[in-house]
Order: sequence, then structure tokens, then C-alpha cells
Amino acid sequence: MIYYYKRPGDWFWRRLDAASVEAAARGLRVGGDWRYRVEGDSRNRTLAELIDMERLAHERVSHTPSDPSFTAPDATWGYISVALCCAALALIIIVPSQHSHSSGKFGEAGMVLIWMSYAIQKISVAKAWKRLHQPRQRPNQSLQPTAGRSDD
Repeated sequence: MIYYYKRPGDWFWRRLDAASVEAAARGLRVGGDWRYRVEGDSRNRTLAELIDMERLAHERVSHTPSDPSFTAPDATWGYISVALCCAALALIIIVPSQHSHSSGKFGEAGMVLIWMSYAIQKISVAKAWKRLHQPRQRPNQSLQPTAGRSDD
């Protein structure tokens, strides 16, 4: 969060250039009798309120589970787009054109192919992400036959 402060007797609000309000208070760079504001809020706050707000925000961030699959690229819309592109290409090929020497079908087919290439790129990115971030499973060693042993 971005904080602003105003010392007693000052006319203008100044930006607080510190990574943490609590660290700035420990370093005696901020005063207890100063007025503080959070960016986007017009309410004046005390230093203790800002420290509590910062601790609560840090606790919320630290307690939320960070599952990387939530931010993973999804191939669902890629598959849907490829299916729609195949249907559109079939429609372009099957339906006769209105004019015998019209190049409109070529333009439509080109746009559909560009759209399909984008969809295929989304699918390949999702597959590559899964290959990199999914844990590798080792084959089950106990089911493989051992050398020189026969099960008669």
C-alpha cells in the first residue's frame, strides 16, 4: 500500500517512502503525532492503525494457499476455439459462394486459420506448462518382471 503523511503544521501531504510502516516506525523516521492516509482513502489515520492494517494485510497474504495451478494457462478455450474453427472451415468449404469470382471466402478462411493457430498456441502453452510443473511419476517398479526369474 502507498501511504502519505502530514506533520503538524505542514500544508501538503508527502508520500511515505518506506517498504514497511512498522520498519519506518522502528527507525524513528515517522512520528506518532503525524497524520497518515492510505492512497485512495481520505480518512486520517494514526500510526498504530497503519501498523495494524499492514499486519492484517500481511497475514491475509501469508495464510492464503498458493497453488500454482490457479495461475496456470488453461487449454479449455483453445480446444473450444479449434472445434469452432474446424466447423467454420467446413462451412466455408461446403457452402457455395454468392459470386463466382469473389475472394471473400479466401479472406474468411485466412481469418479462421489465424484464429485456429492462436488456439493451437494456447493449447501447446498449457501442455508445456503442465510438463514443467507437474510432478514426474516414476513407473511402478514392483510390477516389472525381474531378470532371470520365471513365474511357473
